[in-house]
Amino acid sequence: MLTNNISVIGSEGFIGRAFANSLSKLEISFESFNRARPIFDNNRLNKKILESHTIFWLATKVNPVTAESKNWLCDFEINEWRNFLDLLPNHIKIVFVSSGGCIYMDNDEASSEDSSIAPNNKYGSMKFKMENVIQNLTDTQRYIIILLIIIVIYYLY
Repeated sequence: MLTNNISVIGSEGFIGRAFANSLSKLEISFESFNRARPIFDNNRLNKKILESHTIFWLATKVNPVTAESKNWLCDFEINEWRNFLDLLPNHIKIVFVSSGGCIYMDNDEASSEDSSIAPNNKYGSMKFKMENVIQNLTDTQRYIIILLIIIVIYYLY
């Protein structure tokens, strides 16, 4: 098994589970963080995160439904994200992965990297704010933002 000092935050979530399964199939070892194994331990980052070379952030405690019904969770998520980045040593690379479908303007055409950013719900606004936290940092060369446009196809028989 390859050892790459990778951490996956949100390894049990919608995108994170598929990503973690892919790493496992490729025999790439990684540290897994989720609700059962949190990133913070007494307001300090988990020791294993600090040993990482690259962290894939695929986590959220909020989904589009809870963002609408419990808006305070969005603020909590953004604050936790800022706190995480503030505590992280500068040598660790971050890949922020998010489903992008909620941050682009509603229109009839497919979204692309050039599409206008206009969050269409509170969840999309939260994700966009999390991206802005990264973009406003001075050392942005250690961050990568990936927006996945999730396409769900329903088969009707």
